[in-house]
Amino acid sequence: MRSIWIEEAISNLGGIIVIILQIGFIAILAALVILIVSEIIKAAAKGAKKERKTKDE
Repeated sequence: MRSIWIEEAISNLGGIIVIILQIGFIAILAALVILIVSEIIKAAAKGAKKERKTKDE
């Protein structure tokens, strides 16, 4: 027979694990968004650079 406080600690641990997983998922989504935005900015900068070169000629 387990005491009540051990069972409560185990159930709280499950909640903590869920919170950690959610935070990890949010972090991964944020990293993906940052990567996508940085690629878009790189492509835009490259296009602007090409445009400037053709204007100068």
